[in-house]
Amino acid sequence: MSIFENIKPLIDWLKSSPKYMILITAVTAIALFSPDVFLDLIGIKTFVGTYRGYVGVIFLIFFVLILIEIGSFVWRKISDFRAKSKAAKTLEDLLNDLTWEEKAALRNYTERFTKTAYFDTEDGVIGGLENQGIIYKSAATGSIDRYAYNINQDVWDYLKKHPEIVSTANNTTTKKA
Repeated sequence: MSIFENIKPLIDWLKSSPKYMILITAVTAIALFSPDVFLDLIGIKTFVGTYRGYVGVIFLIFFVLILIEIGSFVWRKISDFRAKSKAAKTLEDLLNDLTWEEKAALRNYTERFTKTAYFDTEDGVIGGLENQGIIYKSAATGSIDRYAYNINQDVWDYLKKHPEIVSTANNTTTKKA
């Protein structure tokens, strides 16, 4: 069994709780960078003097691990933000390119201030809105020819901010082929 196999559980444990990495980094930083008077006062001057190289390596390892954790966190947040921005832009483009029939279907939600509307199961416009993720079936079953469809929460929020997109005054949009 190699030394790395013995250390792996320790590293996994430390990664699962960054507060321990911060604690170890802080303690080793105090040991390395405090004046000798302070180290003597807390009784570790001799220990630090003897094992300063090891304490320094431990400090560097955990300091780098903390930097990696911070970098990973920042990268994830930036990636999430970019993905959400791209999704929002795609949704906005979709909603601004609706046909008159699609707008009429969405008015069922906005004019009634409801997130659920009932539509014919064989309606192609409704099928298109469902395929685009604008609406979705809210239950696996429905009546013989009608299903309940809920509006996507992001679409609902966007249409509340921009009701002009589906308003009847805005029905001059040409029909798609």
